[in-house]
Amino acid sequence: TFLQVNPNSSVLIYRTNSLPYIAPLLLQNGGFYGKRYILASNVGIGKNVDRNRTEGAFRFFDNSEITIDAEKEVEIFDGTEFMKGSSVTFKSNSKVVVRGGLIREGAVVNIDAPSIEFVRDFEVERGGVLNINTNY
Repeated sequence: TFLQVNPNSSVLIYRTNSLPYIAPLLLQNGGFYGKRYILASNVGIGKNVDRNRTEGAFRFFDNSEITIDAEKEVEIFDGTEFMKGSSVTFKSNSKVVVRGGLIREGAVVNIDAPSIEFVRDFEVERGGVLNINTNY
């Protein structure tokens, strides 16, 4: 039994001489600092992607260098914030679906996927950067 586990904790599956694998990853009401490389099946990020958790924005903070590599789909929802000084790369072997989000001044967001769908636009502040690569 695990007590007081962070709700943004994930199940990690690994074996010797292999990259660790994270089952579907849902990120809300928290944030990432520092440098991370995350490998997952599907990814959902936003303020209300998991009804079993407290609603709240998910932020990529200043000086963070994050790569999220999804085997399948990445969905970015309202309540996803890329703070000034953050650098975040989303890679998907399937597609990335944008349903909202905010890229602040000085933040860089890279999307590498064969298909990108914009249901709602990112809000991009002046000086924020969104790079899209569909030749992935």
